[in-house]
Amino acid sequence: MARKGQMARTICFRLIYRVMDQNLKKPYNLNFRTTTHSNLTENSDNINVAKGKNRMKKFFQNFGMMLFSVLFACAIGEVALRCFFPQKLGTQQFSSHKDLGLLPVPNQKGFYQYPGVYDYTYTNDASARRITSKDKVTNYEKTVMLIGDSFTYGIGVNDQETFAFQLQNKLKSDGIQIVNCGTPGKGTDYALKYYQVFKEEVKPDVVIYMSHFNDLQDNFREYYYERNEGSTLKEKKFDAAFYDRKKSISKSSVYRWFGRNSHLFSLVKSFVVTVMMPAHVIAYEEDFENKDANDFTTLILDNLKSALENDNVEFHTFYIPHENDMKVLKANNKLRQPESFFKNYCEENNVGYQSFTDEMVNRSSTVEELYLEEGHWTPKGHSMAADILYEYLQSDNKSSEFDKKIIKQTQSESE
Repeated sequence: MARKGQMARTICFRLIYRVMDQNLKKPYNLNFRTTTHSNLTENSDNINVAKGKNRMKKFFQNFGMMLFSVLFACAIGEVALRCFFPQKLGTQQFSSHKDLGLLPVPNQKGFYQYPGVYDYTYTNDASARRITSKDKVTNYEKTVMLIGDSFTYGIGVNDQETFAFQLQNKLKSDGIQIVNCGTPGKGTDYALKYYQVFKEEVKPDVVIYMSHFNDLQDNFREYYYERNEGSTLKEKKFDAAFYDRKKSISKSSVYRWFGRNSHLFSLVKSFVVTVMMPAHVIAYEEDFENKDANDFTTLILDNLKSALENDNVEFHTFYIPHENDMKVLKANNKLRQPESFFKNYCEENNVGYQSFTDEMVNRSSTVEELYLEEGHWTPKGHSMAADILYEYLQSDNKSSEFDKKIIKQTQSESE
C-alpha cells in the first residue's frame, strides 16, 4: 500500500510538472503575459491623456466663465456709473518735469469732461502752458507772467474762455504778452520754483501771483521746499522713479483709451491712487488755519519777492476767492483768514495787491452764477476776472510802480 501511494504521488507530481513545463514553454502563454502588460500601459497612457484633456477643457471652461463674469460685472458697473455716478473723463492731463514734477502735457490738444458740470477742450503749447492766443503773439514789448493753480490754468472752460486768454485779447494791441503759467494743484512754492526754472525762457517784466485759499495748505505739504534752520529754504528732490513709472504708463495707448472713455476705469484709477499713492492725493480743509503754514508761506513769499527784485521784475498778487469767500464777504462784510493773510502780507511788504472778491461781489447778481458745481469759475467768472485784471493794469491807484507805466511806455515806443 505504501508503495502504491508513493507511485501515485510520483505520477501526480510528474503530471503537474509536465503541465507547468508545457505552459511555461508555450509562446501563447508568454505572449499573453507580454500583451497584457503592454495593453495596460497603453490604456493607462490613453486614460492619462483623456484625463489631461478633460482637465484642460474644464480649466478653459472655468476661465471662460470667470472672464465672462468679470466682463459682465464691468459692463454692469460701467452702465451704472454712467447713469448714476458719472466720473471725470478726458485725455491725459499731466506729464512729468525733472524740476517741477507734474505739469500739463506739452503740445497737447485735449478735452476733459465731468458730466453735468463741464465739458471743455484745451490746448497746451510746447512749454506745457495753456495758450492765451490762437496765433503766436509777436512784436510785444512787455511780458506778464500769470502764475497760479487750476483757476489760472482754466479748469472747466475752453481756451478762449480763460481769463488769461481774454486778457491777452485786451492787451495785444498794447504790445503786451500774457503767459499762462497756471498748473492745477499748486501753491506759492510752485510760483517761486516755476519762476526760478523758467525765468530765462519767459523773461517776464511782470509777475502776477494768483493766490487762492488752499495755497497755504499746498505750501505746508512742502512739495518743493522745506524749511532749514535760520529761516531759509532748502530745495527738495523728486522721486524720479515714481515719475518715470507714471510717464511710461501714460504712454500706453490702452491706458489713454480707457482714460478717455471708461467711467469704471476712472473710478478704479482714483481708488488706486488714493490707496497706493496717498502722498499725491490733494485734499483741502476749507477752514484751515495754521500758524506754521502762515510762517512758511511768508518765507516763500519773501524769497519770491527778493528773486523778482534782484531781476528787476514787477511783483503783484491777486487773490482768487473760493465761493464761500464771496458769500462771507457779502453776508458779513469781512474777509476769511487766507485772504486776510495775503492782503496783510502785500500791504506790509509793499507788493501790489488786488482781490477779486469784493469786485466780483459788487459786479454779480448772485455768487452761484460765477462758479461751477465743483468749485471753479464759469465762463462768466473768467470774463469778469479778465475785466478786473485789465482795469487793474491801467489804474493809477496801486502801491507799486506798474500802474499805467507799461501801457503808456509801450504806446510811446510804438509812436
